[in-house]
Amino acid sequence: LLYGEAFRPPSISELNAGNNPVLLGNADLKPEKLESTELSFNIRFSPSWTLDLNFYQYLIDDFIYMEYVNNLALRAENIGHIKGKGIEIELQHQLAPNMRLLTNYSYQQTQDQDTGESLGLAPTDQFYARWVWDALSWLQVTPQITYVGTRERPANDSRKALGGYTSVDFSARAQLDERTTVTFSGHNLTDAKIKEPSLGPSTATTPINIQNDLPQQGRQLTLGIELRW
Repeated sequence: LLYGEAFRPPSISELNAGNNPVLLGNADLKPEKLESTELSFNIRFSPSWTLDLNFYQYLIDDFIYMEYVNNLALRAENIGHIKGKGIEIELQHQLAPNMRLLTNYSYQQTQDQDTGESLGLAPTDQFYARWVWDALSWLQVTPQITYVGTRERPANDSRKALGGYTSVDFSARAQLDERTTVTFSGHNLTDAKIKEPSLGPSTATTPINIQNDLPQQGRQLTLGIELRW
């Protein structure tokens, strides 16, 4: 059983930005304050099976959020009280001495404590599965599939919820000798059309700056070489 408190002071731009015509700072901002409670279980069924369960909730006061001023520019504001709760489940299985499977699922709900409305923007549920394979003594291969669920909109945003997506990733790491490491990775191999939610209006009459959300990078392949001496 864990209990924690934390705070986040406003950033320099959140306090002082003044030359940007669309994102303004606010010198009167207060720090965000958070209280969290978590109940965690670690269950080892056998030498090869492990289950982690985490139940959590948190409260945020003086949450910093960008809100419109006179329907023209976004300004950092303390918008009140945020309440969240969720569960995270992680299952690991040692398939063989050189092979491990890890799966993780999380579910969360976040809402404005004053109005009871969903805060939106974040996915309600997420899942990933990762396979770690030491194919050779010098080569490790790690494919992964990730699912991100639907992202709901904040209360004043009339757009329909942003649909989820699935991303397939891959990495391989080769230790060629004591000094040389080569890595090859691929992100979003299926070139899925991934978008993250853009900020909605702060009132029913405020315009939406980016109507069709924020497109993310498509397929990406990366080769890296590390030399040590």
